[in-house]
Amino acid sequence: MFVVSRRNIILPGPNGERFKMEKDYMGPVPAWAEDSAYLKALAADGKVILSERGTDKDFGRQSKKQKNVAE
Repeated sequence: MFVVSRRNIILPGPNGERFKMEKDYMGPVPAWAEDSAYLKALAADGKVILSERGTDKDFGRQSKKQKNVAE
């Protein structure tokens, strides 16, 4: 899974693992983070954008959805 972070975020993981995403981070997340309820909540709040493929088209659609919800 590919993610774009709009804020500084630390994802807590199993066994004390942590995955740090700085603001404007673009890249993959660890496998354990893909099903994280916290990551899904961040996506619902618009703090991160998730994409299965990481294409520009996916991010454009999700960014528009977030703007429409905010307006």
